[in-house]
This record gives sequence, C-alpha cells and structure tokens, in this order.
Amino acid sequence: MDTHEKDINGFLQVYDTYKTDVFKTAMRYSNHNYHVAEEITQEVFLKLYNHFEVYEEEYLQAWLLMTAKNAAINHVMKSRREIPDEDIEQKSDLHFMDKSAEEIVIERIETEEVVGYGRTILDELYQKNERWYDAVTMVDCLDRKPQEVAEELGISADVLYSILYRARKWVRKHYDPDLDME
Repeated sequence: MDTHEKDINGFLQVYDTYKTDVFKTAMRYSNHNYHVAEEITQEVFLKLYNHFEVYEEEYLQAWLLMTAKNAAINHVMKSRREIPDEDIEQKSDLHFMDKSAEEIVIERIETEEVVGYGRTILDELYQKNERWYDAVTMVDCLDRKPQEVAEELGISADVLYSILYRARKWVRKHYDPDLDME
C-alpha cells in the first residue's frame, strides 16, 4: 500500500468517525437548517481532505468541530445581511407603480435636457473665461473645498471667491435670472 492509499484510508476512517459530530455541530449553529448543515459538513471535510497530511490526530476532532461551528456562525451572520430577491423585486415594483409610463419618460427627457443645459452653460463659460470654468467646475460641479481648489490653481482663497462670484453672475445674466448658483 503506497502513502496515497494510506492517506485516503485514513481520511475515510476520520470521516466515518466524525461526520455525525460535525453535522450535529453545523446543525446546532446554523439554527437547525438541514441543507446548510450538509453544505458545511462537506466544506469542512473538503478542507480536511485537501490538507489531510498536515493535521495532527490528537487535535483533529477539535479542529473539525470548531471549523464547523465557525462556518455555521459565519453563514448565519451573512444571511442576516442579505436581502431576499423577492423583497428587492417588490420594492422596485412599488417605485414604478406610482407613475405612469408617460411620467417616467417625461422625467427622463427632462433630466437629459437639464444635463444638456448644464453642458451648454459650462461650454460657453469655458469659451468666455477658462479660469472661471476651472473654478466653477472644481467647486460647484466636483464639490471640492474652495481652499483646496485655490491652492491647486495657485491663487488665494479671496481671489477664488472673486472668480466664482463673477462667473456665477455671468451665468445668471446670460441664462436665467432665477438660476441660483450660490
């Protein structure tokens, strides 16, 4: 008998000896979920099989039971964080039940128009003054801190605020007197 056959025979002997204990431990810590306990038992013995030559026999039972316990606890904790697919579908369906197809299409068109309008404003602002464009996009569009932007542009914070004021004033004058950019 070669060492591989000894390993397989030894593994089968360990499996027969401890499979019931591992399964019971998995059942206990997985809230008595039979299918989960079966999977955990398989996982535990697969780990053992892959590294069977490494384990010492005197610690083997403790390792098997502890591994089963930890796997079951991890499964229970993970399942608490998961949202069942049915709940996701129901929540998303409720969102669309409020609105008709026409309302949804109109909202999308309006959103695209606003985005396009914003691009037009920024394009013309860039043509008018590149410094204004840089300041507005960094502070208003990218939500960066004015002090950080001023340092990056190599100007003082007061100069940046002055640039932003003039750029915003120009946008209001040319696009919409009611447009609030401050």
